[in-house]
Amino acid sequence: MFRLNLKDSRTLFAIGFAVVLLSIAVPILPFLRTFIHMWQVELVASVFLLTALIFVLYISSRENYAVDFPRLEVAFVLLPITALIAWSLLSTAWAPSWKSSLHHTFVWAEYLTFYILVRKILASPKGYGKMLPVLAAAFVFVSMPAIVEYVSLLAFGGGTSIGLRYARYGEQVNTLLPLIMVAALGQGGKRLIACLFALAAVWLLIFVSLGRTNIALFALSALTITACVFLFKRFRKYRLRAVLILLTLIVVLVPLHAISLFSNDPRIPVVNRVNDQAAISSSNGFRKLMASISLEMFEQNPVGGVGADNFGMQLNEYRTAYAAENPTDPNLVNAENEIPERSHNEYLQILAELGIVGGLIFAWFLCGIGLMLFRALRKRTSLVGMAALLGVLVFLASSLVTSYSFRLIQNGFVFFFVLAVAARILLKPNKKDDGIVFSR
Repeated sequence: MFRLNLKDSRTLFAIGFAVVLLSIAVPILPFLRTFIHMWQVELVASVFLLTALIFVLYISSRENYAVDFPRLEVAFVLLPITALIAWSLLSTAWAPSWKSSLHHTFVWAEYLTFYILVRKILASPKGYGKMLPVLAAAFVFVSMPAIVEYVSLLAFGGGTSIGLRYARYGEQVNTLLPLIMVAALGQGGKRLIACLFALAAVWLLIFVSLGRTNIALFALSALTITACVFLFKRFRKYRLRAVLILLTLIVVLVPLHAISLFSNDPRIPVVNRVNDQAAISSSNGFRKLMASISLEMFEQNPVGGVGADNFGMQLNEYRTAYAAENPTDPNLVNAENEIPERSHNEYLQILAELGIVGGLIFAWFLCGIGLMLFRALRKRTSLVGMAALLGVLVFLASSLVTSYSFRLIQNGFVFFFVLAVAARILLKPNKKDDGIVFSR
């Protein structure tokens, strides 16, 4: 069975990472919450990284703590992130809210620091195996109250904000899911049972949060991993377990909804959510409006944008300008009494906030991920490498419609953890052992 060795720095790092992911549920000085920025999570993340860096400085004099990054990883991961940090910092010079731009700069600086630390851990023997179980356990922990609340809703009816509170974990779970699923494929006996329980728990967390996109991406990821197992002969030994995983994900929904048979309200919340055409139409209209306003910001500030993290701050001003130019747009009726914090499309928000320069820097970063995909298709990539790349692509796909994406630091941490795994395998210069083991 998996055991936590609290004397191992890699285990302590994984626990600290899990604490960052869970800190959003802790009401740290709630009266100090601010518009847009989830500072309580960022505070925990900053303390976590500061502690890790102090530890690195302490042991660096005793042993070699350097990381040898392949040339391609430097060119397509480290350099574009560094350039984005520099451009975000420079945008404080013209941003109406320089504090927001500075905040964006610090968040991406933390992403870079976190990525480098994770890559060091992944380069160590069994480093990956020490981190993944802790992260999976964190989401299993989150899933428990969500499942209980959903069952209570089925049994007693009434209103709930379960979707609003738990949907923010959707991107994190879906990004990590392929790696958890592949880990399950490599296990047997009690370990396999534990992995099936974890997969069922995180699936229910996605399901009960009622997010249409999150449910669709979860299903797509599970089916893609299963397809890889059946399409490539070298993975045929995992086929029976892949079928077992899919059956577990299907069957676990039966007892969850059996309780609704005894309820006065037989309607199933997720079915209502999927069939609510009025809500779907309103959501689509809102996203179209945010896209239009994002493009309005970009058109008026094509080179440098309105400044990093300034979208929410400037939304009403550019909404007014857009409405004056397009008074017949029916989407203008959406969110009239609100100030949306984000664009619900990470790519358009980057263009709006950082202009064409920021857009090209981010495109440079995406080219690195495209290179990983190209290499994965050309060579006999391990199942872990495929799973990590799939998790990265799922996150980027979700970024087309989500309000969160890189704007929540815990989401970014999960993305850069999975990206580090993918880069470790797919950007290495030769066929040396990648140190990523998922079976025993």
